[in-house]
Amino acid sequence: MPVSDLVLSWKDGMESSQTSTIKLDESGQFETLVSYNTYSGSSILGYDQCDFELSVVQYETYRHGKLTSSGVLTLDKNQSPFTIEADE
Repeated sequence: MPVSDLVLSWKDGMESSQTSTIKLDESGQFETLVSYNTYSGSSILGYDQCDFELSVVQYETYRHGKLTSSGVLTLDKNQSPFTIEADE
C-alpha cells in the first residue's frame, strides 16, 4: 500500500483549525465528512448571516510515518468525489 494515512486540515467560519486523520484502506480509498461552523461574522445589524462556505482543505499524505506529499484541494460543491494522487 503506497499511502497509509491522510491528514486533512481546514479553518471553519470561526477561524478555528480543524484536523482529521484518516487511515486508508488497502486500495488507498477513503470516505470522510468534513464538518465546519458556518459562522461568517456579524452583519451590520449585529446578526450573523451564517453563510460561510468551506472552499479549501489542505492535505498531507504519509507512508510509514513519513510525509510523502501535501497540497490544497479547492472545493467545488458540484464536484465529488475528489482524487488525491500521492507520489510513490
